Amino acid sequence: MLKIKDSMTGDLKSVISDNQTQVKIYTCGPTVYRSAHLGNMRTYLMADWIRRVISLDSNIKIFHVKNITDVGHMRQERLELGEDRIISAAINENKTASEIADFYTSEFFRDEKKLNIIPAEFFPKATENINEMIEIIEKLLVDGFAYKVLGNIYYNVDKWKDYGILSGNNGSDLLEAVRIKKDLNKLDPRDFTLWKKAEKGRTLKWKSPWGEGFPGWHIECSAMSIKYLGKSIDIHTGGVDNLFPHHEDEIAQSDAFNGVKTVKTWVHGQHLLWDGVKMSKSEMNDLTVSDLENKGFDPIAFRYLCLTSRYYNRLHFSISSIKSAQNALKKIRQKVWIWSENLVNKSSADQILIKNYKLKFHQFVSDNLNLPLAVSHMWAVVHSDLSDSNKFELLLYFDKVFGLGLDSISKNKIDQEINSKMSLRSDLRLNQNYSSTDKIRSDIAGKGYLIEDTSKKSRIRPLMNWESPEKKFLDCLKSPKDFAFLPLNESEFEITVGLIARNDLADITRFVSGFLNTLKFKNSELLIVNNSTNVYVHSYLANLNKDYQNVRVIHLDHNYGEATAKNIILKQSRGEILILMDVSTEVIGDIFTPIKNILSDEKIGVCGIDGLTSDDFRHFHEDNNKGLFVDAMQAYCFAFRRNILLDVGLMRENFRFYRNLDLDFSLQIKNLGYKIFSFDMLPLNKHEHWVFQEYSSERVDELSKKNYKRFLKKWDGRNDLLVKNQKNQI
Repeated sequence: MLKIKDSMTGDLKSVISDNQTQVKIYTCGPTVYRSAHLGNMRTYLMADWIRRVISLDSNIKIFHVKNITDVGHMRQERLELGEDRIISAAINENKTASEIADFYTSEFFRDEKKLNIIPAEFFPKATENINEMIEIIEKLLVDGFAYKVLGNIYYNVDKWKDYGILSGNNGSDLLEAVRIKKDLNKLDPRDFTLWKKAEKGRTLKWKSPWGEGFPGWHIECSAMSIKYLGKSIDIHTGGVDNLFPHHEDEIAQSDAFNGVKTVKTWVHGQHLLWDGVKMSKSEMNDLTVSDLENKGFDPIAFRYLCLTSRYYNRLHFSISSIKSAQNALKKIRQKVWIWSENLVNKSSADQILIKNYKLKFHQFVSDNLNLPLAVSHMWAVVHSDLSDSNKFELLLYFDKVFGLGLDSISKNKIDQEINSKMSLRSDLRLNQNYSSTDKIRSDIAGKGYLIEDTSKKSRIRPLMNWESPEKKFLDCLKSPKDFAFLPLNESEFEITVGLIARNDLADITRFVSGFLNTLKFKNSELLIVNNSTNVYVHSYLANLNKDYQNVRVIHLDHNYGEATAKNIILKQSRGEILILMDVSTEVIGDIFTPIKNILSDEKIGVCGIDGLTSDDFRHFHEDNNKGLFVDAMQAYCFAFRRNILLDVGLMRENFRFYRNLDLDFSLQIKNLGYKIFSFDMLPLNKHEHWVFQEYSSERVDELSKKNYKRFLKKWDGRNDLLVKNQKNQI
């Protein structure tokens, strides 16, 4: 019987009582304004394993509800501002809100299928349950748990005495935790929105007793969970980020409406980390199931990787770890394939052995989902002295929980034509006719099969989709640790232009075209670090690398932070002068000659366009800085002699976002006595910066402020570095 840790009490609880015939599970599903990333999918895998363990050796009926949030506000502060992410995504992609929601909903279903997640019994959509939300809000108003102000309905937190029972956030702690601007309509800053009055021109809105508007984030899950599962829910799952405020507010709403405790057990999955940082779109380190496939990985390898860590622990993801998971998955599939060909009848003694192994497995998975120990148990069986038939039976039993799809491996049959060719090849091999056997091997491989020769026999199995030739570019993917400094006092080119490639192919092709049209005949190289997860960008850059001798591309295994990616350029460039450029710029003429002339003065460390000055490091100004010495150079065009890196060193890699990294590196160079010169003109065009195509202005400001704090922590008070305080500047 499964026991699992209740997030509310911290205790292990049995999720099934005696004589219970059904279990009701509610999972907070996706908000369908963009692709779900692997961190999101880890939480859905946790819920899948819970239901699989409950179903193991039992006839208990599972009723699982996983909502689809197609009204897109997902954080309280965004709701207070009236923002809807579905609408925002629709505007950005020139589609209707329903088209956006339908597209990403379908993608989510495909991703769950690729990960072999058992579909929930119900996938209710928020937009199809507005009446149920209104019904709950009306009762909360009548019972005194909510109040109305100017068409908005708020939950009165002060009326719910158990507020904070799940998260521990209450009182003064709660005020610190809620990240919203003060709403003067609220009686208490802790109160949250149940219904928001629609602003003029809003597209997603519904009629209500309080006028046209739209629901709050938390009321959606209360309404759908109660409608489909009733007033008593056995298990409610979600990610740890949902714990507060979302699930805390759900409890306040649902329990006040039902008059009883609605959820018996709360279960939360921890973060997936990449580069030590939570995987998320905002950190620019997110990876989707499709991205994983495009890098040559089977999505089930990610499922296997998640099996190796407890759901309540953070899991560190890396390309190395997913490679290891895929190799382990390949080994176990090969074993199952081999064993499936050697099935024999088992004795009663075998049955006792099998029963004991199953019992041990059941103990592991029932102990708060101790899946890592269960995986170790599986490998112990693989390496044991049990017969192939016993191993085969046990692994298929284990896989009822693991969900690795091992039963489908044994069902793959080889058609008669291929078997005939294999028989012919075996005869030729016995006669040592190796040229003919190799020809048959190639022919069979071309039909999607893999032949494995041993000393006794040859085996054949279907190729996995990630083993196909077009997926074999994994070996070209690198990580920053693969790169050391090239000699800084030796140069193969006069100039290196360094570029970070991102996901926008149009920006990259425009920049490359400008470089090739203006600089390809000079003694120069274009060094591109591919920091993109876009398979089309990868393909374009791979071809570019082959077609042009003075273009070199370094493909990273995933999207690293800005400073980390640029440090690879600093280490690997081979030009006497290095010009770091942004993909939003376009070279339209000879930028090299004026840069080379200025940098011939060894007192000048950096030159470029749009330099900045400051009076106090609090504000930087671009106006009237052309043709002058400045305090910092912006990253659009940042040129310096490569040998100064001997003293300057690398960029600080805690700058994951690009903003203010250029200021920091400028001061790093000025701190060694160098000057920074800003041209009045260079033959460059500047286009819309990529970051404003991918992020809201609020998110850009938030990330910029984090970097600015890092900048100030190091340089605040160093007014001696400012141009206005230095003599002999022109």
